Amino acid sequence: MNYFIIPGLKAGHSPIEIVRQISVASTYDVEVLLGNRRYGDLPDARHVAMYIIKKRCGISLVKIAEMFNTDHSTVLKGIRKVNDGIYTQDKIIMEYLRRMDEVR
Repeated sequence: MNYFIIPGLKAGHSPIEIVRQISVASTYDVEVLLGNRRYGDLPDARHVAMYIIKKRCGISLVKIAEMFNTDHSTVLKGIRKVNDGIYTQDKIIMEYLRRMDEVR
């Protein structure tokens, strides 16, 4: 697990608080992050939010999917994309994680 990547978040943070922090870090509105639009790096921001919610809150994929109005396989794909991005040091993913630390 990559908890050290996001030192600003504690286990007690709620999923919506995490989405709000991603909103500040990404400049996308909370409603846009929770929606289904796909433009620019919005999907990356959304995937980072899903990843952090799963890692920090331990919520099931189904519950995260309900929150983002999607299905659990989409959430799983997004979480895997962030995991891969951390492993390969993807610039966009790493930038969002860095910004999350600054938002704190």
